[in-house]
Amino acid sequence: MSGAVDVFPVLGFAVVLASALTGLAVLRMYFALFCGRAETATEPSAHLELRRSEVATFAALVVLLIGLGLLPRLLVDSRAAASVEILQQRQLRQTGGG
Repeated sequence: MSGAVDVFPVLGFAVVLASALTGLAVLRMYFALFCGRAETATEPSAHLELRRSEVATFAALVVLLIGLGLLPRLLVDSRAAASVEILQQRQLRQTGGG
């Protein structure tokens, strides 16, 4: 990704914008699923009486999204190490060494 941003600097802004819009979409989905239909304009004060399990689920989702958004390297590095190992094992099988 950083290579693409170096070549196309506007792409960096587009990625940030896309991430923000994805976050908004996730929030809208959560509130639609767990909080029900939005109240009408005649009743502007919305009371979100969430259960503990809903609050915990929402908090975990927010932490996961923010964590992977700010520190994606942790997830990418773990997958990269696994892929390198798989490729090494494949190479050994193809050369007849395994």
